[in-house]
Formats: sequence, structure tokens, C-alpha cells
Amino acid sequence: MKRKNIYPIIFLTCLTFVIIYFITPSSSIFGSNTDWLSQHVNLADYIRNTMLENKTIFPDFAFNIGAGQNIYNISYYGLLRVDILISCLLPSVEMKDIIITYMIFNLVLSVDLTYLWLKHKKFNTWLCIIGAITLLSSSVLFQSHRQIMFVDYMSMLIIALIAVDLYIEKKKIIMLVISIVGIITSSYFFSISALLVILSYYCFEMYRLEIKLTFKEILYFLKPLLIAIMICGVLLIPTAYVLLENHQSGNTKINLLTLFIPRFNFESLLYDYYGCGLGYLTWVCLIVGLKIKKIKRLNIWLLLILFIPIFSFILNGFLYPRSKILIPFIPLLIYITIYVLNCLKYDDIKLNIKIILLLALPVLSFYQQPLAILDMILCGIGILLYLKNIKSALLLLIIMPVAISFANNQEENYVLSDKYQQVSKIKDIKLENDSRSDIFKEPLNTVNQVKNDVFRTSIYSSISNTRYNQFYYDIINNPISIRNRVACLSNSNIFFQGMMGVKTIYSENIVPIGYQEIEKNVYQNKDVLPLIYASNDLFSYKEFKKLSFPQTLDTLYNNVIVETDQINYQSKVTETKLKVSVKSKSDYLGIIKLSNGYRINTKKKAKLELDINQYLFNKIMIIEFDLKKVKLIKNTDTSITINGVRNRLSSLNAAYPNKNTHFTYILSQNEAIDKLEIEFSKGRYDLSDIRVYTIDYDIIKERNQEVDTFKGIYNQNGILADGEIDVKEDGYLVTSFAYQNGYKILVDDKEVNSECVNKAFLGAKISKGKHKVKIMFKPPMKDIAFIISVLGILLLAFQGRCKKGEKRIERTG
Repeated sequence: MKRKNIYPIIFLTCLTFVIIYFITPSSSIFGSNTDWLSQHVNLADYIRNTMLENKTIFPDFAFNIGAGQNIYNISYYGLLRVDILISCLLPSVEMKDIIITYMIFNLVLSVDLTYLWLKHKKFNTWLCIIGAITLLSSSVLFQSHRQIMFVDYMSMLIIALIAVDLYIEKKKIIMLVISIVGIITSSYFFSISALLVILSYYCFEMYRLEIKLTFKEILYFLKPLLIAIMICGVLLIPTAYVLLENHQSGNTKINLLTLFIPRFNFESLLYDYYGCGLGYLTWVCLIVGLKIKKIKRLNIWLLLILFIPIFSFILNGFLYPRSKILIPFIPLLIYITIYVLNCLKYDDIKLNIKIILLLALPVLSFYQQPLAILDMILCGIGILLYLKNIKSALLLLIIMPVAISFANNQEENYVLSDKYQQVSKIKDIKLENDSRSDIFKEPLNTVNQVKNDVFRTSIYSSISNTRYNQFYYDIINNPISIRNRVACLSNSNIFFQGMMGVKTIYSENIVPIGYQEIEKNVYQNKDVLPLIYASNDLFSYKEFKKLSFPQTLDTLYNNVIVETDQINYQSKVTETKLKVSVKSKSDYLGIIKLSNGYRINTKKKAKLELDINQYLFNKIMIIEFDLKKVKLIKNTDTSITINGVRNRLSSLNAAYPNKNTHFTYILSQNEAIDKLEIEFSKGRYDLSDIRVYTIDYDIIKERNQEVDTFKGIYNQNGILADGEIDVKEDGYLVTSFAYQNGYKILVDDKEVNSECVNKAFLGAKISKGKHKVKIMFKPPMKDIAFIISVLGILLLAFQGRCKKGEKRIERTG
């Protein structure tokens, strides 16, 4: 590095550290309560532990979470990410410390590389510093402590753009391939946008440099991109398979025609940190750049991508047209910004009325935001002074973007250090290795928290087993307690806990019936079902579909739902007319009796306590009702909590609306149920068709004694289960492992056909007698993926340099 570049790099590095220091509260860590702890840290920690336990960086199965999942269901969280691979060499270092260090390093490196990249483009030092600070003030900083997968590839993307320059000059591809591999392994979801950025940059640089761009040249440039994709095949192909296997229709219907209509709300470009989060200067340069011939085409292309939703829709995998997927375009936008500023100094650019009107367009969106308006004013003043050869005026261009970024990052809901320590200690509880355990405290933050010998039912991942998710919410009817139904959190549904073999729970509040305290806040129930058992109590799949909730609960629990003609069970659930009296009520809580329910009206959170005037000992109570006519549904979540069990209807403006309008509660406790403590969120809404049911706990308690229990070991040496079972009658081998393609069941060393039983789980027919049973899993397409990755590495190894005599191309600003 040239000595003249060292001081700007030192300045930018120090500036980055200073901003990080001041935006992070002293009592907190550099990580958000929004998904950072629950998903990014805990899942990364679990991936590391799984790699260490299996002694490979290519494990097959995530046994410990979500009732067992194909490991590629959580590949989004960094299956081959460099910090996770490094963490395997540092097993004693907490994953949160590794991720925080990695993200700060990535941010610093991204800022410094932006400066070096622009300097390589022959821009002056001041402009290069402005470009680097523009990246620092963008959404890259904000997402570095929130959704890290949105930006953790950024340094590799900038290296890839530098590599494109080297490719154009010297036809070298090694650096380009390696950087693309880094992008894909860091964040495969954003790699599609990143590849489009790389291809766009190449094409428009060739045009700017007046180099003839033929179809053959484009194909030749695609070669290193394809080699990099092939090298990453071991990640991409099995992940693509699980994406297809677990594909669900989107909750929101999208009118495709509207996706072609430009939107001018600027969320993709300005100030919004789920977009690019850039300042007004970028908009000015995008528009003024339309008057500069050499970059006009690139500007038009970027404007189309930013403001026509169909591009975001496609880049988001046809899920939704959200602007987060455009974050990889930040370096190109910065390049345009600096290029136009450079041209303003030396070229005579005349602005017509159309350009001026376009420049003023953001005022219509941000006129109520003083900081944004101030940014526009200072930007205009700064450009005018800059044109008068006052270099220091460039500082005016970045004052407000930095200030707005600083303010937004300070408002982040950071994880408190004490809270992290409390949450991280919960996993150290007594366990038995033939069952599952669950944590009821901080269910969202602990959803993915496990140790190697801990088996959990919960999972919160962008991709997870569809059958299991549907079982969790639609069949066993667990409450939807958060804004989406992607997360399967720990909860107190005794039917679910018993069926999933959850013998141990940690709870500081709710304790379901049957669980007895063995130490402080730790409870055990030895009457839950085994993880694997055999039964000949079969129930017709077709007849089960005809049953309605809650008769499905005990029918499912006491039978194996398969393709059969047997229906030898009658639900023991009975509807009950509950006798209650009001014990206490918030003064501001309005309750109006309706013909088919009640209307709730409260301006803030309100409580209602009801005494139950009947004896309900050893009973499970089931309550259901419909939520209708919600007044604040567009902007406000609506929740109702009964005896600690919460149901929530998310607002329509939520990123992933859960559309939960039918609330169900499965309540139980070791003492008699003698009261209902109800908490209502603010708003006005109707509760209609309220129904209450009860069932004796003994009906599910005794099921444990009716099945044949598998005895063996779980999750050892890559084998999910290995042991023996003594089967009394011909029937089915039943597991609580979420069903998916890739399982292999051996009975007496012979493979048998796997089936989906109980609507969501792995099972197989089994005959009477003693049997050895072994269950294994291999991700579909993994072997083919390995072969493609090896071929990609071989192709890279045999790539030669450019033809002799290839002329170097001089770089111009």
C-alpha cells in the first residue's frame, strides 16, 4: 500500500471504531434483540457444536432443534461462513464474541476497501474518503448488529469489484472466483443480488472504457462466476433442495401487474435501513448522472432496479418485493456518487427543468422529517461550495447522513449484557439423554439455544420443515404468540410436550400438569411418550381429517395416524359450560355482551381475573374463539393472554402477517384450575363463538404405558438412533423426528420403507417380536453437490492466464 493511503485508512478505521463505541450503550453488546440473539448467534453456535461433535464441516442433520431437521434448513445462518469455521478452532470462545468481532472486522474492512477501490479508480483522496464514509453511514452499519446476513458479505463484494477491474486489465480470475465463493458462503440468499452487481459493474465498465463488449466476452466473463458457483455446490444444491421441499405459498397475494409500476417512496434508497439507507447525495448523483454519457446507462439501470418492484421481487426469490435485497447495490451507488462528484468539478453539466424536478422529488416523501430535509439543504449548499473549489465543502455532504445513521443506530434495541448472561446460563440444566427438554423462559431468545446433549422441539429459522410447522400450529394447535408463524417456540401445551417426549422443562412461571420440580425452576414428567416407540393402535388418516379441533388432540395422542381402515377410538374431550364470576377488572376495560360473544374496548393493556366456580382437578382445559372486527389491525398487533398463554394477531403492516384470527389455549396445571387470568392488548375487537372443553389428564398420562418403548442411544457418530425394541403386536414404529426426505431405517439390518405418520413424523411398519433398529439421515443431493464442488475446484486449478500479448487497459477516472 502506498504511504499516502495509510493515513486515510487509519482515519477511516478509527472513525468506524468510534461510531461503534458511541452507538452501543455501555450496558449492552453490539447485537440487537431483533433476531440477532435468537437466530444469528444461537444457530451459529449450534452449527459450530454440530461440526465439532461430528468432526466435519459438512454435517448432515440438526438433531437437537425443531424435532430434527435437515442441516441445510439452517444453512442460511452460515453453514460454511468463515467466522463459524474459525470458531471451530476456538471452541472455548463464546459465539457472540466471535460474531461481534467478525462483524466489526467486516465493517472496518468494507469501509477501508471502499476507499482503496475508489482510489484505484483514480479519484482524489477527498472523494474516496467521502465514498468510504457514505458506506459507513448506510444500512451496512445498522445491519451489522441486527440481520448480519444482510451485510456480512460486503467486504467480499467490494473485493469482487476490485477483481473485476483486474479482470478487465489482465484477465486474471483467481481473485474474482475466491471473492464470489466468499460472498456465497457468507450469505447465499444475497449472493444472487451480489452476482448481478458484479455482472452489471463489468458490463458498464466495459462500456465506460469504450471496450467492445461482445456476447463472447460476456460468456467468457461468466466463466469465473460459474466456477465459483460450482465450488459452492456443496452448499447451494442441498439448500436449493430443502427450499423446494419446504416451499410454502406466500401469505400475501401479489398483483404481478403492480410490480411493473414504479414506486417513488424511496424506501429502497434513502434513509431506510431495510433498504440501502443512503443519504440525499446519492439521489442527486443518480439524477445528475443521467447527463453524463459514460455512466448514463448504469444510472438508468440502477434507477430501474431501485424503483420498479419486479426486480426486488425476482431477487427475493419470488417471495415479496422487499427492498432489503438491494443492499448489495450500495457499492455501485457509491461509485456513481463519487464519479458524478468528480465530473461536477471538471465538466460543464447543464441541468434542465426535468432534472431539477426529479432532484426535488424526495421532498414529497420526507417533508415531515426534519433531519432528512436538513440533509437535502446541506447537500445542496455543499455541492455549490464544492463547485467553487472549496474542498472542505465535501464534509457538508456527509454530515447529515452520518448524523442520521448515528441517531438510528442509537435507537436500536441492543441486547443487555446481563440479559445475555441470564439467557445463556439457562441451558445448563439436568437432562436425560433419551428425551427432549424445553425452556419456557425468554422463549424467543432461547428458541435455538442448545447443547450437544440437549434435544429441543423449538426452532426459529427462515427455512424449516413445513410438515413440522403445520403440525405445530394447525394440528396440535399451539398458540401463535409472536408476529409470524415461522418460529416454533417452547410452550405449555401438554399434548404437544407429551407427544414430543419433552421430559424436562425449565420454567419460572407456567408448569403444565404432570411435571414435578426436581430442582429450582427445573421440572420433569416421566409419563411423556418415548422419542421412538411401537404401537398397533391405528387410526384412519381419512377419518382423522374429518375430525374437528379439539377432538383431534387426544385421538392423535392415543393412536398412530396412518393409511388404514381402523377407527377404534372415540375422543374423550367434552364441551363444558364454564361457570365463572369476575374477581377483578381494570377500570378502563370495556366489555360489551354480544349475541355470540363479547366486544373488548380498552385504550391500553388491561386485565381481567375470573374465578371458576366448579371443580377442575386433574383436568386439561381447552379454550377457543374467533377474533373479529379488529379496529387497529393495520398498525397494531392484537394479543390476548390467558393464564400465561398468549395468542397474537399481527398487524397487516407486519413483514410476515400471521393472520391468526382463531385463538386456541390448552391450559393445565398440577393444582385444580380455579381461575382465569386474562390480559387484553389495547384496541377494540370482538371475541365470538367462545367454546370451552375439558379432558382428564389420565387419558394422555396412561398412553405411555400402552406403547412399546425403544431402548438405545440417540445422535451418536452420525446415527440418529441405534438400539432395540420389543414389539408386542404387528403395528408401526413411530418416532417424533420431523419427516423429510433423506431418512434410512434399518430393522434387523434390513432397510424398510419410511412413512409419514401422525401427519408429520417418521415411521415405518414393524412386526411383532424383538428387533434391532437403526435410523440414519443423508441430505438429498449432497453426494452430487460434492462432485460438482470438486469439479469446480479442478476447473479453477486448471485455468490459465490470459493469452499472450493481451494489452493492459489504462484506468481513467
